[in-house]
Amino acid sequence: MTQPMAVPLHLAGDVKMGPAAKQLPSPVERYLEVAFGGTPAPIDTLVMEGRGRVHIGRLPWLPIDVLMYHRLGRDYVGLIRVRPAGVTLLSVVDAYVDGAGVTKIGPAASVGPEIDQGAFLGMWAAAIAYPRTWGDAGWEAVDDQTARVRLPFKQGEEEALVHFDPPSGYPVRFEVDRYRAAGGPKIRWYGDSAEWTSFGGIPAPRRVTAWWSDQPAPWFEMTVETVQSSVNVDEAIAIGRRTIDDGRRKKERRR
Repeated sequence: MTQPMAVPLHLAGDVKMGPAAKQLPSPVERYLEVAFGGTPAPIDTLVMEGRGRVHIGRLPWLPIDVLMYHRLGRDYVGLIRVRPAGVTLLSVVDAYVDGAGVTKIGPAASVGPEIDQGAFLGMWAAAIAYPRTWGDAGWEAVDDQTARVRLPFKQGEEEALVHFDPPSGYPVRFEVDRYRAAGGPKIRWYGDSAEWTSFGGIPAPRRVTAWWSDQPAPWFEMTVETVQSSVNVDEAIAIGRRTIDDGRRKKERRR
């Protein structure tokens, strides 16, 4: 069987929707029209804030406050505070900065190749909705509701499926094989988005959930309350970078 050709859409400076856009898979083209009128704004940074709940290990569901900082398609830092009864019990940093990832829960930080890959894909679950990020991505048609995207990662690439909602045209699932932990196997992972709306002209979902295929329910649920674009995220990116560096130093000391 002939393999479908990946269609890169190179975006530099302002987003330009020219002839290459005509070759995009049909659900991707439709999304561009319904969300941006065919001409997306050049959004470079994005900050999402919200509340939700998280399931960590054997612990019960815990309420969380969430801040997600994106330098779209390049760097991401998620700052999560576990706050039962309004008191911060635990702080979590989930980041992908300068090509490296970290998951830090309380004082324990995980770093390494598997964490890099998982954090990279976690970043893209949100960034894929913003065409400014598509410069090196390759889209392939699957069907009228699904497109495959190939994302350059280190010396290779990662492949994900993006599912679109037929009635609305918005992306509702980012599906990919992702590492959950250092030393573990890849597991099918789903980043789901629902109730898409406009936050001051920025399309974004109101509800976000994350699933692992070997678990019966989501482990992360968030209601998005505010979204800002084109804001300075340098301080948050610096937190992510320091957390990665600290995690590497601790890992070296354990050897």
